[in-house]
Amino acid sequence: MPYWDVAQARVLMPLGMARSGDIVPSALPDPGRAWQLGAFAPAGGLRAPVSDLLHLAWAAARPQESPFPAAAAAALVPRAARQNGSVGWCWMIGPRPHNQRVAWHNGGTGAGWAFVGASNSAAVAACVPQRRQQPWDTAALGALTEPGPEHHR
Repeated sequence: MPYWDVAQARVLMPLGMARSGDIVPSALPDPGRAWQLGAFAPAGGLRAPVSDLLHLAWAAARPQESPFPAAAAAALVPRAARQNGSVGWCWMIGPRPHNQRVAWHNGGTGAGWAFVGASNSAAVAACVPQRRQQPWDTAALGALTEPGPEHHR
């Protein structure tokens, strides 16, 4: 079975990511700059709208409520140390302000930048049809790590 068919049937559809996968470049904002990854597509070829990325973020925010609770929880277990945190399966983990877990992943191609992240109480996703700029990562992480009303005095 082709990779994207397996991904759709076993991961994307159960997560509610019905509009994600190997979207044809002509459907993208700047199809001429879209990367064609061929056999490397599983390592970075997922194309998804923000609405679908939020489903993925909520699987990290509330792994016990995902269609794959054990796998979603295992993906959040630190596997290797990195500066300011650790790496799980597909997720960067940390920093840990206010005793909350923060999990995130970002990526960029010639056609755009995307960020998906979650804390114990929030999820954020962003897609920008331009090359990555460092302030976008900082802003997206800030949305997850800002203290909520319960932390204000």
